[in-house]
Amino acid sequence: MRIGEDMPRKANLLVAELLDTELIGEGAISIYNHAHNELLTDDVICIPAKANCYAQVVQSPLAAQWNTMKIIADLDGNILLKPSKDVLECKGDAAIIRRRKILEVTALQPGSTDIVFYWWDIKMEPNDELTLSCAPYWAHPEKESNDVIPWRDHWMQAIYYIPKSLHVSGKGEKFVLNCNHDEYSLWFDVQKALNATESSVPRHACTCNLHLAYPVPV
Repeated sequence: MRIGEDMPRKANLLVAELLDTELIGEGAISIYNHAHNELLTDDVICIPAKANCYAQVVQSPLAAQWNTMKIIADLDGNILLKPSKDVLECKGDAAIIRRRKILEVTALQPGSTDIVFYWWDIKMEPNDELTLSCAPYWAHPEKESNDVIPWRDHWMQAIYYIPKSLHVSGKGEKFVLNCNHDEYSLWFDVQKALNATESSVPRHACTCNLHLAYPVPV
């Protein structure tokens, strides 16, 4: 869109629904940037106005097995399917702007860093008085009033797989969550300790082709 052709003047109000489960998967970053640079006044009011993202590192043997293949055998122990080495070592994501954030995390209990639960909330107006949250019930801001938490079949929580999980030996142990995103997707990794010189984590792309054929939706 261009001022003078598609719009007579710059707008001071932007109302848009460009969000998905990942928040940015429908191209919201480039669309909002273009609007602010070319189509909107400096005092524009945006609805929604801003967003917060949340990532929770968890151990989940059930969810962890969704991202890999296991040996399949019959009741007599005869192997019916044995995944190749390429499949077992694949990072498993079916799959520019680039940003990275390093966060130091404190474990609440011992375990392994199998996956990241991810969700977001948005502030619907500039004064932060109206929030729409996609949090799971245990982290929802209105969890004490469970009957008011809306049920959704969209904007649900996402799961991101850690390529190589860490073992956390006890409560209070610290480790590092490496958060990355490009224009459309997010990915995460974990490290034992903060290393300021470590390079950015590459996106977890499928190399075995199996995840491309059988992707797990986030």
